[in-house]
Amino acid sequence: MSTVEKRLVIVGNLGEVQAYRIEAHPRKNTGRETEEKIVYALEEIDGADIVEARKRIGEIVSDAMGRFGHETLDEHELEKEEKHRIVKTVAELVDMLVKRHKPEGVWLSFTKAYLPSLEEALGQESRALIEKRVARDLVKLPKEKVLAHFMEG
Repeated sequence: MSTVEKRLVIVGNLGEVQAYRIEAHPRKNTGRETEEKIVYALEEIDGADIVEARKRIGEIVSDAMGRFGHETLDEHELEKEEKHRIVKTVAELVDMLVKRHKPEGVWLSFTKAYLPSLEEALGQESRALIEKRVARDLVKLPKEKVLAHFMEG
């Protein structure tokens, strides 16, 4: 049976992706306990900023409108297309992380509105390894709280 430590925890949003390994730390007995307790913690092993997302979507839309003329581009469609492209970039990063770290399972968290699109854009190997999903942006949370979201339920 596989252990929690062989999991790759990946959290992301439209601007950043972070990958963690789960580490087990034995906790000393307090005297009354007969078994040694294990405490799990995350160690960051990889991460990436998504450069396109650093440039505000509004700036991209404004630039395009200025170049092509307001009446020829639908602002909403351009914004949607840009977000789709960023999700595809994140999927490529997740696929690369899975190939690089070779986990037995993946725990994935991504912005709620884009998690289904991200999963759809993932390669077959990455998609097959997903064991837990959290439809939430956990990028800015402390590592201890990130792990807690996956351990719930």
